[in-house]
Parts: sequence; C-alpha cells; structure tokens
Amino acid sequence: MAIEPHVFICYGRPDKDAVHALACEFWKNQVECYNYLAKPVEDRLGSELDHRGFLASCRLFVALLSPESSMRFLVAEELVLAAEYAKLSREFCRCRAYILTTTDTLEGRFPSPDLLFTADRLGDIPGLVSELTEHLGPEFVDRARRAWNANKGLYPDAWAALDTMYVAAPQPLPPVFTPGRHSVFGDEREPTLAVLKALGKSHLNRLWQDVAKRRDQHRRRYGDGESFLAWSLQRDRELIEAALQELDADGGMSR
Repeated sequence: MAIEPHVFICYGRPDKDAVHALACEFWKNQVECYNYLAKPVEDRLGSELDHRGFLASCRLFVALLSPESSMRFLVAEELVLAAEYAKLSREFCRCRAYILTTTDTLEGRFPSPDLLFTADRLGDIPGLVSELTEHLGPEFVDRARRAWNANKGLYPDAWAALDTMYVAAPQPLPPVFTPGRHSVFGDEREPTLAVLKALGKSHLNRLWQDVAKRRDQHRRRYGDGESFLAWSLQRDRELIEAALQELDADGGMSR
C-alpha cells in the first residue's frame, strides 16, 4: 500500500479550480494531498478507498467553504469528522484550516477551525501553502516529503500520473471569490498594517472599542466557546493592536 497523503482538502466540485491550484502548490513542495477529483497514489493502485480513511490519517485538513460547498452533505460530514478525529488523536487532523469564500455567516454551523483564512489569500497560493506548512513545522514537512519520495520509488506509474497532472501550471483563478469574515472592517479584503496605520490612533482606538463591545456581546450571548465570530473579532483586535504598536514605535503619529 502507498503512504497516505498528509493533506486532505475538503471542498465541493464548483471549487475544483481553486483546490487544483492548492494541490499543485503542495505537490511542488513534495507534499501529496487527498483531492477526490485527482485521486491520490493509493487510489491509482487498484480499487478506490473510502475517502474517510484518508481523512482519518491526514495531518493537515484544509476546507474550502463557499456558498456551494457549505450546503453539501459530504462537506459538512468531513468537517465534523475532522473535528472528532482531532479530539481523539494528537497526530491526525492536528491542524484544521478553513478558507472562506462566502459572505454568508457560518456562525454555529460547523466546528471551529484552528486557522481561518479569507478568500483573498487564494490570490497568493504559494504564500498560503507556505503559511500552512510552516504552522505545522519542519517535522510535518519532513514526513510528508519522505512519503512523497517513497511513493515515487515504490509506485512510479501511479506517482507519474499525478506528477503529470500537477506539473503544469494551474489556470489563473477567476475573480469570483469574496472574503466573508464579518469583521469590524466590513466584508472587504482584510486591511494591511499600512492601511490601518493611515487611519491614525484615534480611529484605531474607536475600532478597538467597537471590537471589545462586540466581543462582550458575543460572550454574553454564546459564552466562551470557540466560534467563527469570536475568532474573527480576535483577529480584528490583533490587527488593530499591531497597527497601534507600530504607530507608537514610529513616534506616536496620531490624528
């Protein structure tokens, strides 16, 4: 049997182009993904295995959540299973990352992830893949690359079929993705530190107070459990505080 992929990508068929681009970049880094439309090395050796077996053995679970995929039963099932596997094991599904391409609220619909990305990150797929692999550390990368090379040596025909599929540069993604983090900044692209610093300290402090108010309201309503909204507000707070710290370091420029 081939060594299972270290990355499992959860998605719906309408998002196959974005997933193919992600899988290509992982492959370039010698990391194999389970991508159900492409078939991993193991599935190319004979009869296809139940996808849940690959899910149970992955180290990194990446879900692309769009308006279409979030309505699919298999996507919802995989999100729940990944969260359960993560609870039961310290090794498998140890990092679950969601990429949101919807402005619909996902509050309370799915288990909360370890990492959450807005859709604009798909504009820099090499950077996104790099951040995901760096989050898991050098041990993950080393094990994934050893598995990639082992499958290459043991099952050259199946490996070569995948290599042929992934070696060509993926087509540019159509500009249809919109972030949907429901942040204090609105549902547009997440602002850079430079943009936030340009707002000035007074405006940033007002935004910080708005975030604090929303966090307090969320805590009173939902408690201290993890949620998409709680994560989003925490991310807003981190961005605002980072901008304020840089302004202080620059000499306290304010308006």
